Parts: sequence; C-alpha cells; structure tokens
Amino acid sequence: MGLGEIVGSAWDPDGELLALTLAEPGRADRVAVFDPTGEEVAQLQAEPPTAFGEIAFSRDGRRLLVPRLASEASDTETRGVDVLGLAPRRGGGHHQDASRLQR
Repeated sequence: MGLGEIVGSAWDPDGELLALTLAEPGRADRVAVFDPTGEEVAQLQAEPPTAFGEIAFSRDGRRLLVPRLASEASDTETRGVDVLGLAPRRGGGHHQDASRLQR
C-alpha cells in the first residue's frame, strides 16, 4: 500500500516528527506520523463518512489535533476533534506510541 495523496501536513515544534493527512480513492482518510528516519510511529484512521481537516501539533509536541469533517465536499463543518497522544520514548528521543485520547 502506498501513502496515497498528501492533503495536509504538520511538523512538531522541534522538527522531529512530520504528520501527514493522506487520502486514497475509495478509502477513508488517515493521518500518519513519521520520525526522522521515515518510520511511521503513529496513525489514525478516519471512520467513513468522515474526512480529516487541517492537522496541528500542540505547542509541546505531545499531542496532534485532528479535526473530523463531514466527507461531503460542500460541507466543511467540523464534526469533532480527535487528539492523538504521542508518548516519548524512555530516555528521550523520538515519540513511539499513539493513542486516541478523546473523540
């Protein structure tokens, strides 16, 4: 499976993580978070009929805000926000875990 079309992106404040919103025809949007080596360290899959809006990291880089939108092209109303929690590795360094904190 390829990445799909990149429809949004955000860097964490210290430039260590890159989050991409990805779209593929016939599939729900997903957000993938990559470390500097290109390894995918976290992801969040939309549940149809939902698409993701513009993503943004919190100031401390420990959370990624992911707005949920209606999938209709004419409807840009936000339906809610997922907060993807990114846990730092023991001993510092890159983030490795992700969990949906609220829906």
